[in-house]
Amino acid sequence: MEQRFKLQECPAKVEMGSEDHHHFLQSFPTLCSPLNKDWAKIGVHSDLSFKAVRGAVTQLKQKVDEIMEELPEIKMKKMREHAVDLTFDPDTSFCSLVISQDGKQVKDVDTDQNLPDSPKRFKVFSDILAKEEFTTVKFHYEVQVKGNTGWILGVVKESVDRKEEIALSVKNGYWTIGLEDYAYPKASVKITLKEKLEKVCVFVDYIKGVVSFYNVNSKSDIYSFTGCHFTEKLYPYFCTQGNANGTNSAPIIITAVPQTH
Repeated sequence: MEQRFKLQECPAKVEMGSEDHHHFLQSFPTLCSPLNKDWAKIGVHSDLSFKAVRGAVTQLKQKVDEIMEELPEIKMKKMREHAVDLTFDPDTSFCSLVISQDGKQVKDVDTDQNLPDSPKRFKVFSDILAKEEFTTVKFHYEVQVKGNTGWILGVVKESVDRKEEIALSVKNGYWTIGLEDYAYPKASVKITLKEKLEKVCVFVDYIKGVVSFYNVNSKSDIYSFTGCHFTEKLYPYFCTQGNANGTNSAPIIITAVPQTH
């Protein structure tokens, strides 16, 4: 059966080229009579509401910020905002260590010096502390270890035993890592390097209980102690691991930290 369709004429004739915009809109009642609509039946899906969109954008921004903070360049920059100026403490120095005049370098000369005894001085191994003490803050410093075959770096609590041979363990108040090529006092963690290591940065967050170590040149992680519980003053700690007949005689150097902008 043939179906017929009747085309309805527009309610008003409008010339398509007309510039009378008001007349054009009046030709379409559905457009020019919004008051006739039942707005109660019109709604916006809650997922498209401004509050929901704003929340999604906020979550996205937080995620992006978290990702950005994990980028090596960003992490190093943030740590360097907490850089501290350190000098070696001669009152804590083992008898075979020699400190430079500026207090920034120390090396083992493999010859005992006649040094005055002090409750602060280490008596067993080639250990030394920085003069500066820290509590309740974040701090960051960088150390050059280039040319050394063995070393230990980190932080220690003030009350560590300096006169007896003890393990350099977290239990005994040492949060340290070490590069060791021969039998000597073992660091809390012994590291095996996959890349040449010339400079190490140490970052401590006293409140959060974190001690982290990074390769400064590659800006890569080396190791982190987490969940630490600090109750005393902390001191930056250094051990040359001995002279080893001249094969480990390069100085350990506290280097200047580049300023962040």
